[in-house]
Amino acid sequence: MIVRDLMTMDVVSVSPEEKIGQVASILTKKRIHGVPVVDGENKLIGIITETDFFIKDCFNFHLPSYIDFIKNTKFSGSLGYIEKQKIKKLVKAVAKDIMSTRCITVSPEDNVDKLLALIKENDLHTIPVVDSSGKVEGVIARSDLIRIITA
Repeated sequence: MIVRDLMTMDVVSVSPEEKIGQVASILTKKRIHGVPVVDGENKLIGIITETDFFIKDCFNFHLPSYIDFIKNTKFSGSLGYIEKQKIKKLVKAVAKDIMSTRCITVSPEDNVDKLLALIKENDLHTIPVVDSSGKVEGVIARSDLIRIITA
């Protein structure tokens, strides 16, 4: 069996300029673990996973709710300049600010054994499937593998 047989072809992706609040909302609403970040030609330039929100100097909470809270709150003079700048930076952050540019990918023609080894070795939940030019053709999630076990 090859990757093409398992991959999800209806890929949810984001641009590098997508606000991180929107990216977080996509992950939450679609119940997915990651989204490829693509350029205008659908070429993979990065990936954002749930983990990126916590290891890239963000906070450990429901990020979309927090960003909405910040946008809608009028802070009193109790915040210092540094705190205000951090809040502004968080609200204005976009996908390219937190994406991982080192992406492990597979080809649609790769054998599933290679895919399984990559998932196991790297503890991955989502792997972009790209063609030889780097264009995203699909995505493989752990749930795709579970689907073949239960079929």
